[in-house]
Amino acid sequence: MSQTGDAPIPDGVDPIFAGRGGVARDMAAVDWAATPIGPPSQWPQPLRDVVRVLLTSRFAMWMAWGPELTMFYNDAYRHATLRRKHPWALGRPFDEVWAEVRDEVGPQVRSVLEDGEATWNEDLLLFLERDGWPEESYHTFSYSPLHDEDGRVKGLLCVVAETTERVLAERRMAFLRDLATAMTSARSIEDVAGAAREVLGGGIRDLPFGLVYLLDGGAGRTARLTAAVGVDPDGPAAPTTLELGLAADAWPATGVLPTTTVLPLDDSAALEDCDRVAVVPLSPATTSGEEIGLLVVGLSRYLAFDERYRDFVDLVAGQVTAGVIDARAAEADRRRAEGLAEVDRARRRFFADASHELRTPLTLVAGPVDDLLADGEVDPVRWRAELEVVARNTRRLARVVNDLLEVSRLQAGGVEQHGEVVDLARLTSEVAGMVASAIERAGLEYVVRAPSEPLPVAIGRDGWERIVLNLVVNALKYTREGRVEVLLHRDGDRAVLTVSDTGIGIAAQELPKLFDRFHRVDGGWARSAEGSGIGLALVHEITTHHGGEAAVTSEPGVGTTFTVELPVAAQAPEQAAGPAEPGGRTRALMDEASRWVPEEASAAAEAPSRPEVPHDGEVAGRVLVADDNADMRAYVARLLEPRCTVITVADGGAALARALADPPDMVVTDVVMPGRSGLELLAALRADPRTARIPVLLLSARAGEEDAVEGLAAQADDYLVKPFSAAELQARVAAHLQLGRARREAEARFSAVADLAPVMIWVAGPDGSRLFLNAGWSRFTGLDPADELGHGWFDGVHPDDRATYRTTAERGRGRREGWEVDYRLRHADGTYHRVVEQAVPVPGPGGDDGGGVASGWVGSCVDVHARLRDADRAKLLAAVGEAMEGSETVPERLAELVRVLRDARLGDHVSVADPGPGVRREDGTHRIRRPLVVRGRTVAVLEIERDPSSEPWSSDDRTLADEVVVRTMPALENALLRTEERVAGQRLALVHHATAAFSAAATPSEVAEVAATHVEQLLGPALECGVFEYDEATRQLSVLTRRPPERDPRSSGDVQSVDVDSILTRAVRDAHAVWVHEPVPGESPDEQDASLVALLRARGMTKAVSLPLIAAGRVIGALGVGFTGRGRLDDGERTTLQALAEPCGVALDRARLYRAEHEIAQTLQRSLLPQALPEVARLPIAVRYVPGAVGTSAGGDWYDVVEVDDTHVAVVVGDVVGQGTAAAAVMGQLRTALSGYLLAGHGPGPALDLLDGLVARVPGARASTAVCLVVDTVTGDVRWSRAGHLPALLVPTDGEPRLLTDPAGHGPLLGLAHTRSDPRTEGTTTITPGASLVLYTDGLVERRRESLDEGLDRLVAVTAACEDRTPEGMASALLAGLAPAEAIDDVAVVVVRLAPAPLEIRLAADPARLGPLRRTVRSWAREAGVGEDVLEDLQLALGEAATNAVEHAYGPVPPRGSEVVVRIATRADGGVAVRVRDRGSWRRAAPDPGHRGRGLMLIRALATDVVVQGGSDGTVVMFTVPAARNGRADGEPVGQEAPVERTVRMETVADPDGLVVRLTGDLDLAGADEARRLVEQRPPDGPWTLDVTGVGYLASAGVGLLLEAAERGAELVLPESGPAARVLALSGLAAAPRVTGQA
Repeated sequence: MSQTGDAPIPDGVDPIFAGRGGVARDMAAVDWAATPIGPPSQWPQPLRDVVRVLLTSRFAMWMAWGPELTMFYNDAYRHATLRRKHPWALGRPFDEVWAEVRDEVGPQVRSVLEDGEATWNEDLLLFLERDGWPEESYHTFSYSPLHDEDGRVKGLLCVVAETTERVLAERRMAFLRDLATAMTSARSIEDVAGAAREVLGGGIRDLPFGLVYLLDGGAGRTARLTAAVGVDPDGPAAPTTLELGLAADAWPATGVLPTTTVLPLDDSAALEDCDRVAVVPLSPATTSGEEIGLLVVGLSRYLAFDERYRDFVDLVAGQVTAGVIDARAAEADRRRAEGLAEVDRARRRFFADASHELRTPLTLVAGPVDDLLADGEVDPVRWRAELEVVARNTRRLARVVNDLLEVSRLQAGGVEQHGEVVDLARLTSEVAGMVASAIERAGLEYVVRAPSEPLPVAIGRDGWERIVLNLVVNALKYTREGRVEVLLHRDGDRAVLTVSDTGIGIAAQELPKLFDRFHRVDGGWARSAEGSGIGLALVHEITTHHGGEAAVTSEPGVGTTFTVELPVAAQAPEQAAGPAEPGGRTRALMDEASRWVPEEASAAAEAPSRPEVPHDGEVAGRVLVADDNADMRAYVARLLEPRCTVITVADGGAALARALADPPDMVVTDVVMPGRSGLELLAALRADPRTARIPVLLLSARAGEEDAVEGLAAQADDYLVKPFSAAELQARVAAHLQLGRARREAEARFSAVADLAPVMIWVAGPDGSRLFLNAGWSRFTGLDPADELGHGWFDGVHPDDRATYRTTAERGRGRREGWEVDYRLRHADGTYHRVVEQAVPVPGPGGDDGGGVASGWVGSCVDVHARLRDADRAKLLAAVGEAMEGSETVPERLAELVRVLRDARLGDHVSVADPGPGVRREDGTHRIRRPLVVRGRTVAVLEIERDPSSEPWSSDDRTLADEVVVRTMPALENALLRTEERVAGQRLALVHHATAAFSAAATPSEVAEVAATHVEQLLGPALECGVFEYDEATRQLSVLTRRPPERDPRSSGDVQSVDVDSILTRAVRDAHAVWVHEPVPGESPDEQDASLVALLRARGMTKAVSLPLIAAGRVIGALGVGFTGRGRLDDGERTTLQALAEPCGVALDRARLYRAEHEIAQTLQRSLLPQALPEVARLPIAVRYVPGAVGTSAGGDWYDVVEVDDTHVAVVVGDVVGQGTAAAAVMGQLRTALSGYLLAGHGPGPALDLLDGLVARVPGARASTAVCLVVDTVTGDVRWSRAGHLPALLVPTDGEPRLLTDPAGHGPLLGLAHTRSDPRTEGTTTITPGASLVLYTDGLVERRRESLDEGLDRLVAVTAACEDRTPEGMASALLAGLAPAEAIDDVAVVVVRLAPAPLEIRLAADPARLGPLRRTVRSWAREAGVGEDVLEDLQLALGEAATNAVEHAYGPVPPRGSEVVVRIATRADGGVAVRVRDRGSWRRAAPDPGHRGRGLMLIRALATDVVVQGGSDGTVVMFTVPAARNGRADGEPVGQEAPVERTVRMETVADPDGLVVRLTGDLDLAGADEARRLVEQRPPDGPWTLDVTGVGYLASAGVGLLLEAAERGAELVLPESGPAARVLALSGLAAAPRVTGQA
């Protein structure tokens, strides 16, 4: 066949192909006769016409015809779509040509063929394999039906245009547009990364994943991952860092090149839709060759990387590059703006601080001078005091100015680098001593240490004074208690000064800026808020200017240490004449320090001053002055004292405490103070109702308009800027005091009027806080008005009404209009009353037209509780009456009563309880109790409770409850009459049923159970009931049954003497019934025997009944019944109890006779059988013996197991002819003799030969049968010989059971072989571990009217069907399946099983090896005959021990060769001994192991003899899994273990209540980790449920996983049976099949 289409058309070609080249020439060469449509000459005309049109069209077309849709197409389709599939596709079925898209287009093709209708698809995505690989392509096409001459659809025509290039171009253009938009708005590298992640995440078809790497700053070539989309960061395909020029691990072909490079992905990093990456350098266009990073994008495996694809990737890189460059430029601009802003903030802070530092002393200079000039008289004492203030503040002004100038000079270099050489040792002591008195007055320890020898430094006296004083004064300022220490020493050629304190410390982020000019640390305690931020800057400038260094270390709350180092001068210090007088700057610092800690005498200034009484004799009021500057406090106090009582404090905290303790008439405060500033003090005063209306005047050294606006906006009444005139301060204070006095008088008048009103009246501020409550309010609530002002009153509103009230009030305040609302308010008696409140706004600025802001609210409340209560009462009583009529019985009517009271919300908890002894009426604050008494009998108790946090019961509530009870009584009495009639009939039927049950009871215990059951049916389960048997010989009562089964510790025990006085023994001794109950109020003392009442109380009961059980005139037992919370028995109950006691006595007497006979038979039978079986490690044994004619005589069947030596065990089963004592005697002789022969070393055959001789001499022994079998427990060899006995049954590990019928092992009956000269022979066989042998007597298989072969076949069938092949399980199954219900003959069964040798496994310390370990153990256990329940416990305990060794012994990454050794061996008692050893070192147990640490707990719960031995050479864990399961009651079903080594799988299901996550598989250590990983891959959002009912194996690691899920809000659905359920039960997590996050 031509591959090119260029060959000429041969002769004889159909004309339809003639004259055409290309596809037509190739089509002519096709063997069409081999196709379903046949040769062209036979084509129908419609087909020929369509083929002609197809070949002549220049538009891409193809058609299919015939049953297989044979393909035709033209040249356009070949070049555009088919490509390498031509010419192979010509004449082939459509499904074969386009098999890869059959699922996508097949339904449309069938639709055209079946319905005859055309289809249309636009830009349909198809993955075509036209070049040998699946290619993403898009097509617009139409399928049209083709008909034959008869009009039937025979094929289809497809006209198609491939649109792949257009679709890809549009998609990529949209992607680039979105990326450009996102990058344009990115203002930081984080924004660029986020934009890249968002946009790249939407382009996975072109770029399955994307990574953006940016180069670190500097000359390095390390690029760090900035954004990752489609792959895990730091995964195989996305390393965190890259070195440009070096190969990446995931792209090993080459290093990162300077141009776009396509590299293959390593197999470990390959993705489903991506196997290559394009690495593109991010290079700005303006800086050619200077990369800023890399773009790594995954390339689709379904697209060819052509030029268009490469251009698209380059454009993406360009967009990312532009975004990074723009973001970095924006970040640089932002950093510059922030730096400028910081400079501006520092400038403004400096001017504010400088203003304070200048204006405060200026006020204290100008003010006193003006006062002195205005004073006409000269008072030397006063003048001197004023001038001292002026002098101090003049020095302070000079110091501030000089410091500013000094900083400027140092910065400009206008100071000589080296000053005079001074002796720092002497000078430090002098300067530090200048502030010693101030520090000592502050109560601080002051330590100064300097060397005794001179320490020359070229710095000058003035510079060193500034350094030392600034540091020491700073320490005093910020140290409340402790010590200040100044140390000077020499360190080589450096002089080192340290000044340390125990002050408040400095935050770490403030330390780098501490020596900056004008920088101050805000917040924290200080002795003064004054300061300009220059002192420490001067220290640093002076130190560095003289070649030294200044440093600081600090810890908040601990203290601060400043260190100054200066170079030591070579020349000696200049000699000083003596201590120099401190200069003006020094004196200024000393003055400030002294004023921070005033003399004791000056403390009196803090006390209130007594004003001079002016000429009008009136004192204006009490003024509280707060300022941290002592001179300013004294100055303001002097100005105000003539007309006011002045109290002065040093800071805002002290001012707030004084104001709250004793509110003043006015507060004058500085704005800048340490601790609580003036503005903070103002906010605190306004927030407290006691001080909210006190006028506050702010004094500030900050003269800016915005500062004044800030103060007034904080609700200050006035704002005064320093310096101020004395007259202005006095006038403003006087005006505010006068306004305050007038306001208080108006408020007093309003209060008097409001207190006389009969309603509750309140006044609130703009924010709703209550400013006034009248006397009516206080009378209603009974509370102190001070506790209810502000928002305290709201605590009295009922919690359910608070939201409604808050919404209504906030809406009214928002609209500046009144409101009306009703709610419940707590009354003085503790109950809630409903009140109706009306409120109106108080007009504020803006007049009464509503345009202004309301200045407050006035409201009134009216108590409407009584009116509503009467209406509710009538409604409730009517509902109670209607509910009573709609029910029949007393319980039903009581239930209706509870429902009605709950619906009426009479209480939070409403219930009716059974009446207890002495129940009484109760009236508590939140609980009432009412007995419901009908015809003198309390039928129930009505209890109504309210939550302790709700309103208590009022007298009206109690009256309503009493009315409800009265309304209920007639209805209850009527129901009680109907109930009594019905109960009488039920009791009679109960007696008849009990009499029949007594007749069927065969034992005393059965009689007692019948009696106790019917007593419970008569009186209910809430009682103590016991049936006792009386022994006349011992005069003792023995318990037969007790309800409940747990014995009351106050009872006399299970056996008690009738000589001991009790309620029960009284009935036995006196032979008549005893009735006793707790006396009720009003009962006569003579009605009952007082001694019986005392015995009743000693038992903790309220009622007791004792009835003697009498038969033939003799007392043979007693029936006792006791109650702890029930009323007296009625007459019907008494009569019924006596009627039950009579047949009970008769039945008990009959059962005692049966029991005596049965005990005699049992005693004889036990003496004839082995008392104990030997324990053989590799041969577990089970025996069953069922005597014939149970309870009457002993049988002749017998068995024995003899341990011949260490490796051989003999098993014998025999049958003596007959029954009774004679047969039993013969049986005992034969068993004893045969065991002796075997122990003497005789084999089975010789032993039976010897027994033949004995049988011949023992009367009645002839014709007995026996089978003797010896097992070698090491080799499995078995020898047997039988004397007329049925053959043993061999049960192999695989295959069907078979009888050992080898003639060599069969001989005649015992006693008949002595006439033969030939010895008995033996049969032999070898069994493998896991095989069992069954020996039995004929009673197991023989049946009347049935052949023995049928019985033996049944034996084989039952054994084959036995699922539990353990000896115990098999023995029980044989008896259950073969032994008749009432055996006529004895049945003896012995089952032995050969256990395998101990199992020893060495496994690598890998969690993945735990699954194979379970499989190996299960296989061994089946061979060993280990029961399913024991195997289940073995797997759980061994799994935990092995998990601990794997997880804890070798750490997270075990060393090479780490292993765990496991040894398992069966025990003779059927248990399994386990030993697990490792060679590692266990990690120390965490104090809080969280959800782990359950492994050893589970082992101890499942096993016994648990030993954990740890040492330097590893750890050994030993334990024994007992044959009887720990922690499981008898009869508990054994769960089936899930298949071993199941992979963990997760399934998620959407549910209306949230996401359901189902886990299946094994949750061992490895499985739990895998499950945790699966859950974390799809973390639930919102409520979710974790269903583990499909889990097979569950280890403690899995339990920890469940608890982690519960903490994350999961509701757990747990298995209720099987191994997993058992582990959960032992872990305390199986209280319910569904467990929530509180589990």
